This record gives sequence, structure tokens and C-alpha cells, in this order.
Amino acid sequence: MYRLSAWYCSLSQCYSLLGKCRQKCRASCQSRCLPRARLLRDRSCAIVSSVHWDVWLKRGYIRPISDTPPMFTRTSRSGYKDALPGVRFKTLAHGTRTLLTEFHLEKGGVIPRHSHPHEQTGYLVSGALLFTIGDTKFDARPGDCWCVEGNVEHGAVVLEDSVAIEMFSPVRKEYLPPAGST
Repeated sequence: MYRLSAWYCSLSQCYSLLGKCRQKCRASCQSRCLPRARLLRDRSCAIVSSVHWDVWLKRGYIRPISDTPPMFTRTSRSGYKDALPGVRFKTLAHGTRTLLTEFHLEKGGVIPRHSHPHEQTGYLVSGALLFTIGDTKFDARPGDCWCVEGNVEHGAVVLEDSVAIEMFSPVRKEYLPPAGST
């Protein structure tokens, strides 16, 4: 299945937003195109010339709709893993492109400087952390946020017992829970 973000008329060679000229395009070019009908999430139908199908995929006008069902996770005190001394984490939810993780960090813990290809965005729920991201230091307090681009060296010192929520993209495979555990 595919979701359309634009409508293409092969007769007039124009792009327009889905629905604006759908009836006009369907009437004028249906006989000239080799149509492909795809059911969209809103249950409307669109016809796309098969000649342009691959181009549309490459340009991002259409994209596959995942068959993966939505993921829901109930709160639980179990399932945490030790990452480093004083640092425990649990993956809360993940999709095909993002992963949400909760970290529990003990006062005095140190996350040594490191880098990885994943973009990392975080929110401090409680506690205090002293971040070093690149050459910048940041004293994070509850409610503060951060974003670390991929391949940028970063680390932290845990100033107080803390809880942080972090999102990674792309998914960190080493953080995925075992199959069937979510």
C-alpha cells in the first residue's frame, strides 16, 4: 500500500495536491495512462501512471505504508538493563525510524565521551546532569532538553539521581528489546 502526498496528471504533466484536480485528471487522462489504483488511509482512491511510479517513490511523492502495527507500552518497573555502572536504561517504544528510551542515572555516574551515528534528543525528567557536547558544556535541570547530532562526541556527569528520556534516530539496534518482550 502507498500513501500519496501529491497527485500527478500524466496528460497535463503537472503536480498538484491530492484531491485538488483529482476528478479532472481522472476524467482527462484515465484512458491514456496505465492506471494503478491504491487505497489510501483516508479510504479515497488515486490513480498513478505506472510510468511514473518509480520516479514518484524516489522523489518522495508516495511512500510505502508500513504493515507494522502501532506499538504501545504500559509503564513497568521491570525491563531495565545495565549500560554502565550507575546507568540503567529501558526501551519504551520503537518504530522503524525512531527509538524511545528511559535512563535511570545514579549520582556520581559518568557517561564517558563517545559518538555514534544516531541523532539523540533528550528530556530531563528529574535530577541534574552536566553534559559535554562537542566543546560545549550544559548543566541540565528538570525540564531541560538537548539534541546531539549523529557522530558528535558527547558525554555526561550525573550530579544528582536522574531520570532522562531520550529518542534515537535511526533506531539503535543494540537497544531493541528481545523479540516478543514488548
